[in-house]
Amino acid sequence: MKALFADMSIYQGIFLRALVTVPLLAFMAWRAR
Repeated sequence: MKALFADMSIYQGIFLRALVTVPLLAFMAWRAR
């Protein structure tokens, strides 16, 4: 159970980072147009 919780925390970190990175990349691509 503890291992599963650590796994979820890792996935949550990746998800939050993607949530920040994707709009940033889209904005940079839009500016470079």
